[in-house]
Amino acid sequence: MPNAGETSNRLQLNNLVQHLRLSYTREYTTSGLKHEEKHICKIFIKGKQYGHAMEGRTKESAFEAAAGTALTDLKAEYPSSS
Repeated sequence: MPNAGETSNRLQLNNLVQHLRLSYTREYTTSGLKHEEKHICKIFIKGKQYGHAMEGRTKESAFEAAAGTALTDLKAEYPSSS
C-alpha cells in the first residue's frame, strides 16, 4: 500500500493510459502449490508488452509491480505525456 501522498503504480498507469487514450490488458500466470502460489503479471498495450513480467504472492501485488515497470516504458515512449 502506498503511504499518504503517494500514488500507486496501478493508479498512475490508469491515469496515463487514459490521458493517452489507450487501454491495457493484463495477463496472469499462476504456479506453485495452493499455499505458496506465485502470480506473474504482464501488461500489454496495443498488443505490445510494456515493462517486465513481475511476480508476486498475490495477483494484486504482481499487478502493482508490473504496472511500475510498464509506467517506466510508457513514459519513455511518450515523454511529453509525463
